[in-house]
Amino acid sequence: MEQPNSYTPNENMDMRCCMPVTPINQKPAYTLCEAVGGWLSLIFGFIFTHFACGYAGGIWGGIIWAAVGAAGAVYTRIKHIKTTRAQLALFITAEVFCIVPVIYSDGFINFLSASFSFVILLYLAITVSGAEMFGRHFVLDSLQSVFVRPFLSFGAAPCAAFSLFKGKSRSKNVLYALLGLIAAIPVTVLVVNLLIRSDSAFEGMMNGIAGIIPELSGTLVAEVIFAIPTALFLFGAVFSMNKPAAVYRDCAPDYRVIPPALSYAAATPLCVFYLLYFLSQFSYFTSAFGGTLPSGFSLSEYARRGFFELCFVAVINLLVIMIMQAFTRRGENDARPAALKIYTVVLSGFSLLLIASAVSKMIMYISRLGMTRLRLYTTWFMAVLAAAFVLIIIWQFRDMRFWRAMFAAFTVLMALLCFGCPDGIAARYNISAFESGAHEELDVDLLKYDLGTAAVIPAAEYYARGVSDEHTRISLAVYLERAASDLAETDCPEYFSIERALAVSALENAGFTVPTETR
Repeated sequence: MEQPNSYTPNENMDMRCCMPVTPINQKPAYTLCEAVGGWLSLIFGFIFTHFACGYAGGIWGGIIWAAVGAAGAVYTRIKHIKTTRAQLALFITAEVFCIVPVIYSDGFINFLSASFSFVILLYLAITVSGAEMFGRHFVLDSLQSVFVRPFLSFGAAPCAAFSLFKGKSRSKNVLYALLGLIAAIPVTVLVVNLLIRSDSAFEGMMNGIAGIIPELSGTLVAEVIFAIPTALFLFGAVFSMNKPAAVYRDCAPDYRVIPPALSYAAATPLCVFYLLYFLSQFSYFTSAFGGTLPSGFSLSEYARRGFFELCFVAVINLLVIMIMQAFTRRGENDARPAALKIYTVVLSGFSLLLIASAVSKMIMYISRLGMTRLRLYTTWFMAVLAAAFVLIIIWQFRDMRFWRAMFAAFTVLMALLCFGCPDGIAARYNISAFESGAHEELDVDLLKYDLGTAAVIPAAEYYARGVSDEHTRISLAVYLERAASDLAETDCPEYFSIERALAVSALENAGFTVPTETR
């Protein structure tokens, strides 16, 4: 199926890929939209360096990437760049993940969601330019979308921005706009003062905005310096959509250079030693499925040692499979040889067995010692690896769009992580296990130091229901008092999230007061 904005190579183009070249002496002509975009990119860059980087867990990270995505969508409409329904679905996915910082306060989860959204938008830009979406060259296209395409027009932002002042009509309009803004200053100041006197809420908002100004003065130069390359990158990423992407020929890629015999010989010792290792440690690995400990091991030592060993083995297997699939020479029409499929299935099968054993160990560890953020993250990572190996096995027996299926699976798992509130899940599990008697004590220090704002909500709800154990009740009270104080320190719009608002409400319902500080 022909992709939008596709083009046909000619005799002057490289036979490996097709990339039209703009004549050296030809200067690009920037439209009014691109000129305005040059200035907007500088604004976006400053917002990113000052707010998104400075307030982890706030709403600005989501706002900036949602705005960049919206700017790209507007640009495609103005430039009449054709898009497909699949590209629209990808755009909506990226925008949905921008909502995470508005809901949750976990800085790490917000970073993951923002990064995932940003990578999707960059990949979307190259597909809009003509690259096949989730095609056989998905890895190369993804690398180009992040490390190549934005830099092709890295210096275009200032040229586009200053083109706004070229031409008499534009110069006059810019001058008139500046004069209008200057003329509006006295009236605006008068109106704002009257509004401040009329409403206390608006007065608090203005005081908050005024409180930002001293912070800007001390770091303005550094933030502007970092904002400039950020702006150039953002503008280059959006502007690159107007440039056709490389389209590779349909025959076997040139990077398949490893002879099959060499590839299989290199993988054979791995398979043999994996089998011997698994047989020699059969009782060690399978004891996790029965929930019993082998002799000579404590629970903590057994779970940690076995889990990370198996994680590393699974990752190594995945790397070996990727190298074999990408670089091993194939048959006619780039068909995968039967031997390549067999080695891939064997390595994937061993990996799934190791992952199952590792996850079983972690479940036993959590059931006895409680749930933490790291234990949830590592279990999620193993689920990602398991999904990858399952899809790899299916791929060997069925002709499928592997990268599309892999992206769909990873998106679902990423959504479960980002929207599932890991900190809240861990806190609720530990409190529930203590209430039911499964755990002898509630590790309040775990709530205090390992889990974030999400843990405050179930802890406050549990405290409000009544805690029978006196020691636990006192420890929870100390923890909730400190949580109320910490929330008071982040009482500003930059740190707003629905999760934070729910935590404040839960604390107040439990009898704790969150001081309000005007910043």
